[in-house]
Amino acid sequence: RGRRAHLQASPEVEDMKVEEVLAKSQMFAGLSLEDIYDVARISREQAHRQGETIFQEGEEAHNLYILVQGKVSLEMCIPQPAARGPMRSCEIRVVAPGASFGWSAVVDPYVYTLSARCVEACRSVAIDGARLRDLMESNHHIGYRVLKRLSATVSSRLKDTSQTMASERGLAFL
Repeated sequence: RGRRAHLQASPEVEDMKVEEVLAKSQMFAGLSLEDIYDVARISREQAHRQGETIFQEGEEAHNLYILVQGKVSLEMCIPQPAARGPMRSCEIRVVAPGASFGWSAVVDPYVYTLSARCVEACRSVAIDGARLRDLMESNHHIGYRVLKRLSATVSSRLKDTSQTMASERGLAFL
């Protein structure tokens, strides 16, 4: 199947192949080894510095990410009460290793709904969103499995966002 890239990181992930990262992730767990290899072919490793913004809310979404190491804060810009002052960033969720973020790369209109900022140095696997959509279209088994997990992720993020917004506005969450 070709050369496999290795993640160079802490000892626990030092020798982990991209395929292993995908297979252990929440998004792709349970796919066949062949399906995992198909996704790995459209993926690449990335390293991020603490404080680095991986993507910004409102940008065109190109990649779905699986966090390998570190922590990523998913944030939304919200206006100050009564529009007095600049927008400020509000943390919606912190993503831990094994979880995905950047789901907007798979869902039309392909625009990130949150920003992703590294709370600490991170390593991730970036999956090309357009190529993943093509793969999901051509292999309905992959498409069904990924969309099923993706819908749970979107639902969870919507709940997190609603709770955060209610809390920020001092409203009781119903």
